[in-house]
Amino acid sequence: MPALDVDENRLRDVLAKIVPGAVLRRVTPLTGGLANTNLHLSLDGEPGDLVLRLYQRDPRQMMKEAAIAKRLQGRVPVADFLHAERGADRIGAPFALLQWIDGVTLDSVLPELEQGALDSLGETLGRLLATVHGERFAQPGFLDGDLDVVETFSPGAEGLIAFCAHRMADDRVAERLGRDRCRALMAYVECHAHHLDQWQGPPCLTHADFGGSNILVKQADGSIGVAAILDWEFAFAGSPFFDLGNLTRPPLEARPSFLASLDRGYRSIDGSLPDNWQALSRLVDLTAWIDFASRPDVSQTVLDDALATIDRTIG
Repeated sequence: MPALDVDENRLRDVLAKIVPGAVLRRVTPLTGGLANTNLHLSLDGEPGDLVLRLYQRDPRQMMKEAAIAKRLQGRVPVADFLHAERGADRIGAPFALLQWIDGVTLDSVLPELEQGALDSLGETLGRLLATVHGERFAQPGFLDGDLDVVETFSPGAEGLIAFCAHRMADDRVAERLGRDRCRALMAYVECHAHHLDQWQGPPCLTHADFGGSNILVKQADGSIGVAAILDWEFAFAGSPFFDLGNLTRPPLEARPSFLASLDRGYRSIDGSLPDNWQALSRLVDLTAWIDFASRPDVSQTVLDDALATIDRTIG
């Protein structure tokens, strides 16, 4: 989705009303966002630098993100929302002002991380994920701005089979994946989906895009820590396997000591994680790759990754 242009004079006027005394020095576009426009606002004065997030794809998600940040504050590193505005009149789109957090994405430093640092990070991520998943809901489904479930879906085997069948009935998906692969994939899901029903945990807060591009890290004195978990717009009430599956995509699925550290960190907070969580996570993560194949604007690189991941999962 094309980034939005913001008139800096209008932006200065808006900031003067929201953060009086702050002086806008520079506006820098941030890369990585595919659905919204994110700008780094360099400011003199309090409250320091900010991120301006312009909601393009689905402005309704803004209040949900703000509510999640408030719910997790002090327990999970997230960017605080200083202001959220539903109207588009002042700068052309609904927008939020978020705390600026220094750091780099995990994706950008992962190839250079030594195993010891990666394992330490894995344990930290396990604890953070278990803390996020400690937010429970009465039923699975999509969340509104008050973090109430407003649209439910079937959990476990039933929901997985229904989702896959619906997506693979789409001509675009069938063409991109190939008819033979679709049949093999559907057979695999129908054979293995029942394992999901063995997990009896309640629906939990699920980030739904918990990968290296949304994990901000900071390195100092040979150690690495998590500075923030970004972009909660897709969050819903689901199972932990969505996030675990996303995080442990290649190349991390091939790092046994990282997986062991992730497991150890998670269990230090929540001991109910099943021993076969890696298999369940790979099974659930198929939904993401099938969904990528259904998107009209998917890149060939992502589609190639989807084909490779599906083939590797179903054997």
